[in-house]
Amino acid sequence: MSKHLDHLFKVIVVGDSGVPKTKLVHLADSTTTETTKVGCDFTIRNLVIDGEKIKLQIWDTAEMHPFKIVSTYYRGTSGIIIMYEVCDKTTFTNIPNWLYEINQNCDSSVIKILVGAEGPSEEQRLVRTEEAESFAEEMNLKFYETSLQEKTDVEDLFMTLAKDMVRKRKIQIEEAELQLQVEFDTVQLGATEKRKKKCI
Repeated sequence: MSKHLDHLFKVIVVGDSGVPKTKLVHLADSTTTETTKVGCDFTIRNLVIDGEKIKLQIWDTAEMHPFKIVSTYYRGTSGIIIMYEVCDKTTFTNIPNWLYEINQNCDSSVIKILVGAEGPSEEQRLVRTEEAESFAEEMNLKFYETSLQEKTDVEDLFMTLAKDMVRKRKIQIEEAELQLQVEFDTVQLGATEKRKKKCI
């Protein structure tokens, strides 16, 4: 890709210890892996969607203490992948704790996706797909189940996340431009009213 970018987004992957967050990050087909000053790795993923060049910084929280991710780590985040394992019920029942922390540290506009990592066999499943889908709908989250061994839906997951973040950013830009126009019109109206009073 050229140096020109249309969008740069920070994405973090959260979930209980033992959930394969690092594996998902590595499956993003990274071109570069860097380490931040807080000791966390992030992977770079480049995408082109509708002709726009997008760079994702996908941050891995695998080494962070559960529910104790430093608040600065959330700063500037545009998208969050919340992971659990379908063979470990506790990792699913802890999702509300992660949502609480996210809501405490992130802007309400952050895009959130719930991802269930499938186990080695369906017989070991403890979290039904229907249960997770119902929870995701209740929490207004998009939902994916993926086999990291077979890379099922991993590409679609990152593409969906990127599209949603681009859409959200464009809406925010439009709203900001509209607000600036309203403020400008208000100032202009005030100036016009002052001139009218002087002429009376």
